[in-house]
Amino acid sequence: MLHFQNNTKGDFEKTKIISALETVVCKLNIPDQEFTLVLEKDQEMRKINYQYRKINQSTDVLSFHQGNINPETGKTYLGDIVISLKKAIDQANEKSLSVNNAVLYLAIHGLLHLMGYDHSTPEEESEMFELQERLFKEELIYE
Repeated sequence: MLHFQNNTKGDFEKTKIISALETVVCKLNIPDQEFTLVLEKDQEMRKINYQYRKINQSTDVLSFHQGNINPETGKTYLGDIVISLKKAIDQANEKSLSVNNAVLYLAIHGLLHLMGYDHSTPEEESEMFELQERLFKEELIYE
């Protein structure tokens, strides 16, 4: 189950992003797990990045793994994915994507981190990014 929180006034289509991410969740075979996707203002993203990583600049996506059982649903709560909407818009412009697809791309990246994927070694990076690209291309949001 995907929880969605928008802390911005950005222009995107929430329902399309949620639908695409729910399909990704099924493809990753984690349908009984929950997570939250938060779209955040860039200045707030900078604060969060500094608070948790001691890096005093904004970033595009952060993942916060939980792995707890939600007592209300009995499902595993994977954690939170926080995306800077400004960074998503910047990437959309750079890559000629819609804002919806840029958010989806970053959300898939964050979801893979919640599942334990990382990119700290070349082997891990190759595995994670290949999966990320495949899932993204399969769930591309058509405008």
